[in-house]
Amino acid sequence: MKRFVLAILPILVFVVVPVVVMAQSGNFGSPSGNFGGSGTLNNPLNFGSVCGFFKALFKAVIMLGVPVATLFIVWAGFKFVLARGNAEALKVARKNAAFVAIGIAVFLGAWFLSQVIAATIKAVGGPNITTCN
Repeated sequence: MKRFVLAILPILVFVVVPVVVMAQSGNFGSPSGNFGGSGTLNNPLNFGSVCGFFKALFKAVIMLGVPVATLFIVWAGFKFVLARGNAEALKVARKNAAFVAIGIAVFLGAWFLSQVIAATIKAVGGPNITTCN
């Protein structure tokens, strides 16, 4: 029973108590301060459409993925150099290089597939795709 109380206590303190305090102060319903009043909902991401969000997301993934892939290629090369002719170390280095090549192929394949799907939907004339260039 003590463990149950100790497990529930943080939930009460960090979840339930702030909700009760906000509800009693009158600032719980909307940003205007009155419960059930007319508040505004702001878009924190600043994207006009879902297409724009995914385009920015893919761009960020590509911008992060290319340097990471380059580092993995360099690391695989270092493994070959550090093997110094050792058969077991060369086997590990070859396996590492193969995994790096497969990972880069999957990464670029996913990007290529997303481009093909977007171009196909745009060519067919799907909704809101023409505004996402």
